[in-house]
Amino acid sequence: MAGYQFDKVLLHVTYGIDEETVNNYTSNVPFGLDPGLDFLKSATQSLLAGQNVEESYMTIGARYEFHDSTILKVEYTDFSNDNNSESDAGLFRLALVTVF
Repeated sequence: MAGYQFDKVLLHVTYGIDEETVNNYTSNVPFGLDPGLDFLKSATQSLLAGQNVEESYMTIGARYEFHDSTILKVEYTDFSNDNNSESDAGLFRLALVTVF
């Protein structure tokens, strides 16, 4: 995360990574002992592999103090899921913050 302020404008950028690997509890169970057990092991491994998380995001934004009691904020976030590209998204936010 980094930011730079000059006069009444603050520019900022944030980059983050989320990685999480789920333990494979069936790794010590060998295949070939029983067809039912083989089915359960492969189903469990598939389910656990789908829960691994590899995501990253980048946010850039600006904050402009155009009055003593009013601030305009603009921000864009780009989200990327390395395991499922259908989850990739972008978010644009705009806010007017006032204080009385």
